[in-house]
Amino acid sequence: KQSPPPKPRRRWLRHVGIGGVLLVVAIAALLFWLLATVGGRNTILARIVATLPPGSLTWQRADGVISGPLTLYGVHYQHAGVDFRAQRVTLVATLQPLLRKKIRLSRLDVQNANLDLPKDNTPKTPPTWPEVLPKFAMPFDLGVNNIHVRSLRVSRAHTPIMNIVTLDGGLDLEPGVLGLRNMQLTSDLGHGTLDARVDVASNYHLRLLADLTSPSPSDGSTPESLNVLAG
Repeated sequence: KQSPPPKPRRRWLRHVGIGGVLLVVAIAALLFWLLATVGGRNTILARIVATLPPGSLTWQRADGVISGPLTLYGVHYQHAGVDFRAQRVTLVATLQPLLRKKIRLSRLDVQNANLDLPKDNTPKTPPTWPEVLPKFAMPFDLGVNNIHVRSLRVSRAHTPIMNIVTLDGGLDLEPGVLGLRNMQLTSDLGHGTLDARVDVASNYHLRLLADLTSPSPSDGSTPESLNVLAG
């Protein structure tokens, strides 16, 4: 005796189940390719570069994949008078924010870098409040859970300003928002801790906690310190 043919509803459910399994396998294969292959790495890096001004970010060589530490050598960012160069930058990115025009890094290591800021000599009208404050206009959202900087020389128009020995902490940079999370700084100008958040949309609401200490004087006197709590 032959078994009756499957009912149309059961046949439909079976096809949907098979299609769902195939879709999950395809998504898993795509994620593996993005996170664990050189081709996927290059695709995500191209996605990051596409959010920046054309030609502003370059590097000489890349090692690693997104799922593990990714190291860029000879990094150069130049735009609107800002010139940043680093011998080596190591990062670990998370995938999901990248697909939503966001850059989220669980770790960012910068070694042996130079940051030169522009000097604007054009005459300007006296600034007014709050227009004098920065707008933090960004083409994307950037978040870094753990920043580790070793040797960063900061200058303006090639005139030295500060030599940062170490800088550790977290960063959130969104359109109109700047957040610094437990930044620990040591430099030739002193050392300290900075935790701050500025929100332009909320009438420049500021939350600030700073504890800064100047270098020890050569005569053995007590170094100067600054403690600020606001917001």
